[in-house]
Amino acid sequence: MHNIAVLGLGSMGLKHAAAAIADGHNVVGYDPSTAALARLCEIGGRPVETLAAALQACSLVVIASPPAYHLAQAEAAIMAGKSVLVEKPLADRIGELENLVQIAEQNRLVFAVAQNLRYHPAVHAAREFIAAGAVGQPISVVSVGVSHLADWRPHQSVRDNYAADSRSGGVIFDWVHEIDMLVYLFGPFTPLAAVAERSGRLDIESEDTAALVLRHDKSGPLASINLSYLPRPRRRFTEIFGTEGRLELDLPGRALRRWDAGGDLVEICEFGGKHADDYVAELSAFLVAADGRGQVRCSARDALDVLRGVLALRQMAGLPAAGVA
Repeated sequence: MHNIAVLGLGSMGLKHAAAAIADGHNVVGYDPSTAALARLCEIGGRPVETLAAALQACSLVVIASPPAYHLAQAEAAIMAGKSVLVEKPLADRIGELENLVQIAEQNRLVFAVAQNLRYHPAVHAAREFIAAGAVGQPISVVSVGVSHLADWRPHQSVRDNYAADSRSGGVIFDWVHEIDMLVYLFGPFTPLAAVAERSGRLDIESEDTAALVLRHDKSGPLASINLSYLPRPRRRFTEIFGTEGRLELDLPGRALRRWDAGGDLVEICEFGGKHADDYVAELSAFLVAADGRGQVRCSARDALDVLRGVLALRQMAGLPAAGVA
């Protein structure tokens, strides 16, 4: 049993807290919102009034605050000697992240990032198919993530969502899962192009639509990613085109389909379960790693490399920087 502090008790923070409590761990939580603290009490957690009190009461930390707070809270936790799981994105700027990663490594602290698609069974299966040469040499990738922002949290105005912040929100930061998933499948990337726009259809200051182009350095596929807060219905898929076949990942449907070089559908993998299962697997991996019995699938060093690419894409798109790196 662990004593876990959850910093930030919005929807993601409460999901992490609930998963930890269900697994038999003690959870303390910090959030400036009294309503959020009350919700933590309802699920069996214990609220505290300050960040310092949360860090003093725990051995492990989960950071689920808005992205603008990730860097400062991660620094406070690591300097307090705690292993940390940070929600995506790792941060909205580079700042002292390289130094923090080194401190965590030197002190054998787990510094992990919550990129839950690395725990999605269809994504993991696709990674194994690609490594086995099931589609030959990957040539082209198309990834789409679109969902109307107001449908995410119907009880909350889109203006009150962290996603509305032009410097630390927006679709590129918010859908960094898609970018990280492609790094998990194909390795590091070079940003080639990025276009982003604020349509004005939502009452937010951040970009609501973006189109990105990446070149993966080692295995070489050219990837295009289309992201938007505007469309209905929600759609989220990735197609991988290779010299000997094609893969289609249906992320909400938790399925993977494979076609051969002749165009025949030769395999359908349906994994079942639900979206919440991936968060449970992610938290479990963090706890096991903190006990010294395993590794996480996305370390802060992994996420730092992705963040550098994301910041380069945002710069290409003409989006404002969160601060001086």
